[in-house]
Amino acid sequence: MTTEDPASALQEQIRYAAKHRQSLQIVGNHSKQHLGRHSQGEILSSNRLNGIVAYDPSELVISVRAGTAVSVIQETLKKNCQTLPFDPPCFNGRDASIGGAVAAGLAGPSRPWNGAVRDSLLGIRLVDGQARHMRFGGQVMKNVAGYDISRLMAGAWGTLGLLTEVSLKLLPRAPAELTLRHECDATQALQTMRKLALKPYRQSGACWMQGQLRLRFSAHPDSLQQIRQQIGGESEESSFWSDLRDHKLDFFNSREPLWRLSVRPDADIQQQTQIIDWAGAQRWLISTQAADKLRELAEKYSGHAILFANGDRNSAVFQPLDKVSARLQQRLKHTFDPDGIFNPGRMYSDC
Repeated sequence: MTTEDPASALQEQIRYAAKHRQSLQIVGNHSKQHLGRHSQGEILSSNRLNGIVAYDPSELVISVRAGTAVSVIQETLKKNCQTLPFDPPCFNGRDASIGGAVAAGLAGPSRPWNGAVRDSLLGIRLVDGQARHMRFGGQVMKNVAGYDISRLMAGAWGTLGLLTEVSLKLLPRAPAELTLRHECDATQALQTMRKLALKPYRQSGACWMQGQLRLRFSAHPDSLQQIRQQIGGESEESSFWSDLRDHKLDFFNSREPLWRLSVRPDADIQQQTQIIDWAGAQRWLISTQAADKLRELAEKYSGHAILFANGDRNSAVFQPLDKVSARLQQRLKHTFDPDGIFNPGRMYSDC
């Protein structure tokens, strides 16, 4: 008795769309439909691609189908005191699918210490624009064949193909966590963050908002007690870090444009309404300032700016590419999706 590949029906949908030059809009659990540029097309859902394919706790590796909910994966890992390093966010009260989490390339507050989404990717399975079901990478770190291709899919927003399966490396879950809160202004917060970067503490979060600096540490309880004595501040037990990650804080309720700036940690950005996250490397701004001005500001500090939410979703949402990068992007798009059917215009108007 044979079991039908759950991706076969999706391959047929892709094959038909390519033949008739019909656009497809790849979705998982719809948690990120408000992000990126507006994209049109028939829905291509990964929801039927569910379940854990392989999990080896001793090797800190898991392979899952792309439509599997992040919460299901985290609950499974929790039983073995393990976790996904990049701590993917869930927006709009919806649980994210792991395929959507990888495609968006978004990480939680621990990203500077635990790495980005691409750093956790060991391998993928992907259906391209010609309906070919391909595998890149592997399920262990030493198997690096196709490894860079896998990493390309992190942050591609589904424009290169439909992810059907991902293999990820894991991290042991810390035995305990401590959050310390200090009252200070943004300048003082950045100075403190830079000083802590030179310390051997097991840090997992550093965020300043509305005059309060919060620092999170993940380690053994004895180590956390020493950190508390050395750093001081008020200890806090709250859902702040998950609310920050999932944009449940009041800050994110504004209907004005929300900008995400990825910059050097020492960037001196004077904005009244902002959150300083990732120990200074990520800034959330609520601003009606012109897009080119904000992008100039980000470039000044070796970074880029993205219109994350609200604002004009038909304009340039992502940082415009230089000519060389644009040509590379277009060549990649043509290689994986020659008929341009996957999420057309989701990132840029021409790919």
